[in-house]
Amino acid sequence: MISFVFYTCAERIENLKQTIRFLNRHEPNLQDKEIIIVYQNEGPTLPETTCFNLNLDSYKRPIMCNFGVQKAKYNIIAMLDSDRILPLNYFYNNIVKKGEMTTTTTLHKIQHDCTDDEIDNQKYSYQIEYRSKSDEIRRKNLFSGNTLFHKSDYLTLGGMDERYTGYGHADTDITRTAIKNNIKIKFIDAPEIHLWHKNSVFYKGQELEDFQIQSAINAMKFAIKWKSIDPTTNAICTEVLQKLNVYPSDLVLEFSQLYKKLYGIF
Repeated sequence: MISFVFYTCAERIENLKQTIRFLNRHEPNLQDKEIIIVYQNEGPTLPETTCFNLNLDSYKRPIMCNFGVQKAKYNIIAMLDSDRILPLNYFYNNIVKKGEMTTTTTLHKIQHDCTDDEIDNQKYSYQIEYRSKSDEIRRKNLFSGNTLFHKSDYLTLGGMDERYTGYGHADTDITRTAIKNNIKIKFIDAPEIHLWHKNSVFYKGQELEDFQIQSAINAMKFAIKWKSIDPTTNAICTEVLQKLNVYPSDLVLEFSQLYKKLYGIF
């Protein structure tokens, strides 16, 4: 018995549909499963799924993930991005024990849009992405798109920190929290397909193709919370400082306030 929790936005619906098609085909032995979809803004009700629309004006993954986990009826949960495909019987063969969380070691990041047939026959080009087995900053990790765990363990950790908005650091934050709480982390040697999609994020109705300022804001929130500044935080903040005029004014204000708090100047 397993609950699959997906979180996504209206712009990723085709990825989501393809992911669920493969999930249903690749897990024929999972007789008792539920599929929960948490939409940021809007999306269709898909067959044999339970869908929720949170009507969020911006992409807030922690809020969507925490909501989906709370709604799950089974204690074993697979939390998935809407653009991931796992091998045949992956979840059936890798059910977790209480006190442990699992993900894969590698991802095959597809470089273009693919049909189901092209995926089945491996007719695609891809880059290999390797997950960090710790909590390295700005690296794929335990919570980067495919995580299997017990609901009770997730809730004990407090879920994801909902102060993070957009992309970056929310996954690293909860990975670090899991490590600090002695969760056993297992990395499965299985290829995880990462589907292609446009690289953008929605913020208050705007599509941001350059969302580096959100990543910088999250990096500073992370640094303040954990009382440590990683060199990559310095680097991303320096890059954002050089192009502040391209970003929405409220993000610039939030960036400046955090920068002054972290570095003492702005």
